[in-house]
Amino acid sequence: MLNYNKVLIAGRLTSNPELKNTESGKAVCSFDIAYNRDKNTAYYFTCVAWEAKAEFVKTHFAKGSPIFVEGELTQRKWKDNNGNNRSVIEIRVTEVKFVETLEERNAREGEGVPMGEVNPEPFVEVGIDDLPF
Repeated sequence: MLNYNKVLIAGRLTSNPELKNTESGKAVCSFDIAYNRDKNTAYYFTCVAWEAKAEFVKTHFAKGSPIFVEGELTQRKWKDNNGNNRSVIEIRVTEVKFVETLEERNAREGEGVPMGEVNPEPFVEVGIDDLPF
């Protein structure tokens, strides 16, 4: 029997990530990602990151941020206040990556970088004999 559980998703955060600590002191961060399948269809996924990844998400991402997440599907079960059985399927995050550059993020957030502060790499003219192939 083959068992394989891996999720890769890129989308935008629908709200600010929520960072909490468990009773044992472990950081846990939950956040929702919206994935737009097409113009008229969006899917929403709840993600849970632990410890260093939880703190990373809380520090570097906010509502509207594009994000790439790798993880696995997990099911959490509990009884609600009325004694009813409840469950939810979540993505347990194993990797988080940026989808945009810092300049793109600043532009999206309306914090453009003044041109005097941008230090592009200088242009260097290369001759055909300088190419490594």
